[in-house]
Amino acid sequence: MSKSDHPCQPPPKWLDNLLERFCTPELLEEVLGDLHERYYLRVQKEGVRKARRSYWREVLAYLRPSIFSDMLRNYVIVAVRNITRNKAFSFINILGLALGMTCSLLIFLWVQDEYSIDDFHTNSEQLFSVYQRSYNDGEIKAAHATPALLS
Repeated sequence: MSKSDHPCQPPPKWLDNLLERFCTPELLEEVLGDLHERYYLRVQKEGVRKARRSYWREVLAYLRPSIFSDMLRNYVIVAVRNITRNKAFSFINILGLALGMTCSLLIFLWVQDEYSIDDFHTNSEQLFSVYQRSYNDGEIKAAHATPALLS
């Protein structure tokens, strides 16, 4: 079956590319042909949405999860070896990462707190902050003191 025989939408190209990366070249054409044939039959019977969902599941079934768990285990082993081999360098990197993440989290919390001021009011979007700017001897001073007439 060729794509020109089918007026419906073709299967997702990114899933085909993913399968091309992990499937052996000898089996790829046969596997893709079978998957596309089942996809187009499902489109005619069930519709595009269900056919895409089934196609997605079938492509992921061809990918062996053991590949990813083996890769992850290998990465952990290599990381532990590098950490134990370069203790001082690893300590500096981990400490820098922890400090950077802590500072980012504190800045995020501070900004979130600044944006949430006066949110407890019913008409908080209509509230404004009044401040006074004064110029004395070339210095500019700003104060959040409200004059009595505005209170």
